[in-house]
Amino acid sequence: MNASDRALSNLAHVDNEPLNWLLGDFLRSQAQVPGPVHFLLRLLANAQEDVVRQLNWWIDECRKLVVNPEVFREKVKSDLKAGKGDAEIKTKAVLAEVLSVLHLAKIGYKNFEAVVPNERSSPDFHAELQEKRARIEVKNLNEPEDWITKAAQERWRERTHEAPDKYKFRAVLRHNHRGSASEAAVTRLKTIVDQLPGINTPFEEVLDGDIHIRFEKQELATVPEGFLEQKTHERYLAGPQVSGYLSVITGIGADNMRFDVVGFQALFLKALRVIAEATPKYFSKGVEKVPLNVIIVHWEPPDFLVDEGVPEHIEKAIEELFAKFGLDLKVIVFWQEPQVPLKVLKGQ
Repeated sequence: MNASDRALSNLAHVDNEPLNWLLGDFLRSQAQVPGPVHFLLRLLANAQEDVVRQLNWWIDECRKLVVNPEVFREKVKSDLKAGKGDAEIKTKAVLAEVLSVLHLAKIGYKNFEAVVPNERSSPDFHAELQEKRARIEVKNLNEPEDWITKAAQERWRERTHEAPDKYKFRAVLRHNHRGSASEAAVTRLKTIVDQLPGINTPFEEVLDGDIHIRFEKQELATVPEGFLEQKTHERYLAGPQVSGYLSVITGIGADNMRFDVVGFQALFLKALRVIAEATPKYFSKGVEKVPLNVIIVHWEPPDFLVDEGVPEHIEKAIEELFAKFGLDLKVIVFWQEPQVPLKVLKGQ
């Protein structure tokens, strides 16, 4: 049984009913697509039960909060079919809608009504806050592609899909770099991943931009040190084991403690761009006026160290910018995932 078949078998389990309800048809079609396996299919195939339980709980809670859940389901199907965009990016946009409903409900919004896309621009949801009508548009800021960890992981997935037998080992990448890397650095990093099958000793290199990296290879039978690494190893052993896997270990250095001005500017510009693209749904000629125009942005931070003040600064700056032109817009930026009850994560 290959990874996709195993994933679909697990998807059919009663415990995965919410995920199957919302994305089952889409995932079954993705299982037939050539190329790297979709990330949700990988989760299902590799028996990452805590993560899958989390997804199911989020979807089920969202379904309860939306007054027209079947319309929401049809909206999701329509969104996933629209255009020629990357399937994984589209899926993350759908999950951002689920997480946004849960986040907004936590701060007082209610009576969420999903809106199916039509010929006219329409928001993702209608809702209410303190008896006031609200239009809600959801945007997802994807993790940057040019961070060292992200670039290495994506290249590993590509190569292990193309030649799984060549990559039957555990690779460990160590680095302390934070922020975007140059095109030259990313290109060289991908080349090293390509060459890993032929490298038998620990390998160190300084990439463009003074980025220090170290690759090591280990036998899959060797149990790694460290609690998190051992958990990753256990998950690998529980899966189909078509190829090996890549672990990325990063430390915390002085750079991690400094405010990342360039990163803040990049995030502001990215958020401003996606918000500006959505505003015609609210401020175009002929669009009905409502008391609250809300754009909620789900941010996938590339770094586990997040300054909680950064989203607040961006919200305020963009709201004030629009207010100068007489445009009343509420901006919400969030990244923290809704907390799932411990008993759910344990499968109780």
